[in-house]
Amino acid sequence: MNKKMKGFLITMLVVALFLVVACRRTETPPTTETPQEPPKAEQKIDEALTDQVKEEAGVSSGRVYEQGDYVIGTMAIEEGVSQEEIDQLAEKYAQAIKKKYPNKKVNVQAVQGNENVANVTLE
Repeated sequence: MNKKMKGFLITMLVVALFLVVACRRTETPPTTETPQEPPKAEQKIDEALTDQVKEEAGVSSGRVYEQGDYVIGTMAIEEGVSQEEIDQLAEKYAQAIKKKYPNKKVNVQAVQGNENVANVTLE
């Protein structure tokens, strides 16, 4: 075999391998549809309890809301508030929520400096 024939065969072999690899690779065509987000559980905010939580000394923000079988209380606690005070606040609002919603499960969480510092659950 001469050099031209070897070069031609090698080129054809490379092209054939390229075609085999390209044909085996199945790409999903891009879709123009926006992916659907799963439905979120509806939240009903308890404005009165939310306002009470926000007025507490040492609480920078908070919310009390119903979601499914739960009533959830969240509090963002300012720096410098002691763990004892945080625990008292979380327990206070867990009990207040349970009193107002006796047939619901209650979960109260407090966060301070991006760390969950209290989590009270009542069945």
